[in-house]
Amino acid sequence: MALRRVVKQAEIVDVEIPDEAFELLRSGRADAWASPRPPLLEYAPRLAGARVLDGRYGENLQSMAVPKDQAGRLAYISEFLEAAKASGLVQKAIERAGEHGMEVAPTLEPPVVTGTVPGAPR
Repeated sequence: MALRRVVKQAEIVDVEIPDEAFELLRSGRADAWASPRPPLLEYAPRLAGARVLDGRYGENLQSMAVPKDQAGRLAYISEFLEAAKASGLVQKAIERAGEHGMEVAPTLEPPVVTGTVPGAPR
């Protein structure tokens, strides 16, 4: 866990759900709450004086996987995802879902695929 690598002078208390973390903070049994941004942004207005700090201590990256022998599928999915990010489709989906504090990863150079790959979508 990224947090355990950076916290040196505090006790880390693990909880199962955001409500538990918020209750620890609200009751004064915890001094800070580290979490992915969306729950922090949701709960901060409920606690007078609370603020969500800029920056981050780690990242929660989303990924996709395909079988090793499906290079064509990987190229197709990669191209689709990069086009979806570049066109704003991913950002619009995040906004439609009402998610706050999420960022779309920067677009990458599209992969170069040469020749015919068995199993590749057409």
